[in-house]
Amino acid sequence: MAIRINSRGNQVEDGFNGHPDRDRYFYDFGDGLPGGREGWRQYDTNQDASYFGVWVNVRTRQTFCYAEGDTTLVTCEDDAHFAAELQSMEEFHGSPPPCAIAYDMDGTRTEYFDTRPAIGDEK
Repeated sequence: MAIRINSRGNQVEDGFNGHPDRDRYFYDFGDGLPGGREGWRQYDTNQDASYFGVWVNVRTRQTFCYAEGDTTLVTCEDDAHFAAELQSMEEFHGSPPPCAIAYDMDGTRTEYFDTRPAIGDEK
């Protein structure tokens, strides 16, 4: 893995998961996330697909991205750096997509959203 510091002062580890049988669901349902599944939550984006996913661990102040085999782990040293990372993610990915959509009998559409991980969720 290559390690660098991003513009927000956070440590970034870039890697590659070239295993042909692995996709984003390896991370959703398996132990592929750093340190195991504990504490990680999906960060919904409009780009989510079998080849792309983003997760956040508020407890460890880390983010993880899988994109077509490439992996990126960002580790933040404190809440201020973590807040900056989450803000950057929000700016880049935009608003989350609805996790469910319902239509009433009169045709009214209602969208439901899952909240994204945020500082304070770990308590």
